[in-house]
Amino acid sequence: MTKLAKWPLFLFLLTSLIAAEAQIITAASCNASDVQTALNSVAADGTTVVIPSGTCTWTTGAPSVTYTQTYSTVLQGQTTVTCSGTPGSTGYGCSATDNTTIVDNTSHSGGDNAALVVTTAASKSFRMTGITFAQNSSSNQSYNGYAFNIQGSSQAVRIDHLHVSITQNNSLAFQTNGTWSGVFDHMYLYSSQGGSGWRDHMTGNGDADWNTATNFGTSGSGWRYYESNFIDGMSNDDILGGRMAYRFNTYQRSACSPCTEPLQTHATGSAGDGRGGRALEIYNNSFLNTGSAADTMIEMTSGTGLFFGNTQTGSWNNFIRVDVNRICAPGVCGANTGYSVSATPAGWGYCGTTSGPSAWDQNQDSTGYHCIDQIGMGQGDLLSGTFPNKCDSTTGCTTYNGTWPNQKSEPVYEWMDTPASGATYFGSLATNVVKPNADYYLWCNASSASGCTSFNGTVGVGSGALASMPSSCTAGVAYWATDQGNWNQSGSGGQGVLYKCTATNTWSQFYTPYTYPHPLTQSSTASTGTPPPPPTGLQAVVN
Repeated sequence: MTKLAKWPLFLFLLTSLIAAEAQIITAASCNASDVQTALNSVAADGTTVVIPSGTCTWTTGAPSVTYTQTYSTVLQGQTTVTCSGTPGSTGYGCSATDNTTIVDNTSHSGGDNAALVVTTAASKSFRMTGITFAQNSSSNQSYNGYAFNIQGSSQAVRIDHLHVSITQNNSLAFQTNGTWSGVFDHMYLYSSQGGSGWRDHMTGNGDADWNTATNFGTSGSGWRYYESNFIDGMSNDDILGGRMAYRFNTYQRSACSPCTEPLQTHATGSAGDGRGGRALEIYNNSFLNTGSAADTMIEMTSGTGLFFGNTQTGSWNNFIRVDVNRICAPGVCGANTGYSVSATPAGWGYCGTTSGPSAWDQNQDSTGYHCIDQIGMGQGDLLSGTFPNKCDSTTGCTTYNGTWPNQKSEPVYEWMDTPASGATYFGSLATNVVKPNADYYLWCNASSASGCTSFNGTVGVGSGALASMPSSCTAGVAYWATDQGNWNQSGSGGQGVLYKCTATNTWSQFYTPYTYPHPLTQSSTASTGTPPPPPTGLQAVVN
């Protein structure tokens, strides 16, 4: 056989062998035991595990099903979620045909657990699509129990076209933790109860994540993107070093009562030595309240964030509200909610002299400014251990050594948002320790509710064409150049790049949003909601 003839034969055999490695595994039913058996059978990259149509109640103790990933895998049900309209607008919505329904009736007693736990692998991809998760009607759900938990370290996770419904008060739909990155898209999330939603956090107590760079606008570093989703009443809690990008979503509040904030960070001191949420990107979303006055759209109590292009309609008390929950003990500071925090070395102690001070804070003055992990704080020293042996590893971590961890100033920036009529634009319950044009910068424009009407480079955030950016500037201010960038491939919502004044009269490019839609969403029929068909014709041919 000539070399020319052998080459196509070699390619054919190679292609056949590669194809033969992929698997299609169809579970016998949607019952937990059958899904577990199917997942246990995965033995090659590119495997699709199909959960057939049906309604199955998972009743064994949580977790009912676990999957620790070795191979790149798709977990695919038959539910369809169909979305229409423009993501991030009031006209956007999603509906579901619940063909594959998992009813969570597992026992969640005894702590942080879920009915389905997936642990992803660093070098592999994972996708879960086309499944309905619902709660049972009994009372065995708890705030620390979830329908599913995605964890691990993959940098290519896609969770899409799910219908998740919460009907019990103070319970959670799902949780993310670990260093993985990826996207949640085209999901229909519903809650009829207050205090219900999902929780996003990193590994352990968050110490490692407060020691790493924020990396706004990137796909890695533990950033999880929530985009093109329709959310009815379900809220989010960003905690323990979590980093969440929430963009082009439509949120409506029509069913839940009572309701919590749609988006919030949980502060350092809320639980033991747990750290607060690390960073947020929230942009080009629509928030609609059709019921009685809701309190706050975004409640931020730690870290840094970028907020722009959001529209709030209906009856709301606040657009954004910030707080530092460690500035005083509960009941001492009036409107400030306060946490019950143990004194050092058994806990963080309180920031400032009202109920403190604590050595963990910077203590520039009697307020404790800056408080550890407060609004506008970012990367700092690596803390290790747990109370009462918590310590700063840069000073020799052998025993308790409570000290300010030298956190960088990473202000919050906000621009081009449209708050609801009557809503407080930027409310603060901690005005002594969260300072304007230092810890946060607000949009300075004639259309802004901030009170600053014309940007001249000295305070706030400006916007407009790059050519209109002032040549002079004060360090810390920012400018959104609306005619720069090509990250937004959706055809709506505009472009833009954020420039920051890094030194007197020196502008530097600071932030470009990550590509939208997220590249991981482009692998299947994202707009129609139809689960991708399993691959066909996967067989080895040997002559």
